[in-house]
Amino acid sequence: MEKYKKAMVAHSKAGERNDCSVIATSIACRVPYNAAHSAMKMAGRRSGRSAKITQMITAMRYLGCELELVSQPKQPNGSSYTMTTIGKLCKRGYWVAYVNGHVAAVVNGQVEDWSAGTRRKVQAVWKVTVPRGTRS
Repeated sequence: MEKYKKAMVAHSKAGERNDCSVIATSIACRVPYNAAHSAMKMAGRRSGRSAKITQMITAMRYLGCELELVSQPKQPNGSSYTMTTIGKLCKRGYWVAYVNGHVAAVVNGQVEDWSAGTRRKVQAVWKVTVPRGTRS
């Protein structure tokens, strides 16, 4: 939750709201909040407004990230993952989990968001990687 708390400090200083996509992008792409905010703005997100998933994906690619989609992930028993259980699927690395109307970062099995521990059903997750040599 440390990464989320750090992003929330920058969020407060920016006076933003409805920016879960900016926070998730910042954490998953390993960039400062302001860099993620700028990338989201370039992708079409307006300040104080929520973003479309396509805008978030565009911003992440602009930041040099590669994304791998897992649509409608299911647990071995066939049930859907929730924000409580998604860490089992996302054990290693950086991920972004989408639930209805909200996105959150998952880092090494830990949900980095206020929604950690909730029973909100995960509809899709993206594994976010930063290729070596793309950033100095």
